[in-house]
Amino acid sequence: MPCELQGCGDPCEQVADVLRFLPTRGCCHAGTKLGNTTKPPARLMKQFLKVAAMAACLLSLGACTKSPEQKAEALIEEYMQSHLKDPASYECIKQSNLGKVTPMSTALELIEKGCKERGFPNDSINTMLARFRAMKEQEGKDPYELLGYTLTLKYRAKNSFGGYEIQENEFIFNKELTAIEAVK
Repeated sequence: MPCELQGCGDPCEQVADVLRFLPTRGCCHAGTKLGNTTKPPARLMKQFLKVAAMAACLLSLGACTKSPEQKAEALIEEYMQSHLKDPASYECIKQSNLGKVTPMSTALELIEKGCKERGFPNDSINTMLARFRAMKEQEGKDPYELLGYTLTLKYRAKNSFGGYEIQENEFIFNKELTAIEAVK
C-alpha cells in the first residue's frame, strides 16, 4: 500500500509492523507530524524497561550457576592439588562423560562382575536385573533414584622421582556434586 500522507510510495506494512507502538494512520509515516517523530507512550516505555531488567536479571543468574560437569571438574582439580606429588604437572589425557549412579547401575556393575567370575551366561544378567528392579519396587523404592555421579579420568602427572606416570581413576561424587565420595 503506497504512502497516503506524503506520497513517497513506500509500503506502509513494513513500518507499521516494526513500530506497532506508534499510532497508525494507514501509512508508512504513522506517528510523524510533518517529519517530526512522536515519542512512544510512557506506559510502553516503562513496560519495555521492566522486561529488559528482568531479562538482565535472568541472564546474570544463569551465568553464575555451574553445570554438573563444571562442578565435577572443579572437585577433581581440588583433589589433584591435594593428592599429587607435583600438582603443576597434572595433564588430563581423557575424560569420560559424567554418569549417573543409581541402584540399577550399581546392581548391573556387581551382577556383571559376579557372572563373569562364576561363568554365568549373559542372559542371566538381564534376569537378575529384572529381579532386582522388582525387589526395589516392592520395597516402594525407585530403582532409578539418583545416588550420585561418576566420572573416569585418565591423566598424566609426575611421581616422586620426577618421571611422568599415566593413571586412570574413577571418581564417585555425591548427588549434590559437592564432594568426592570415592576414588577407584
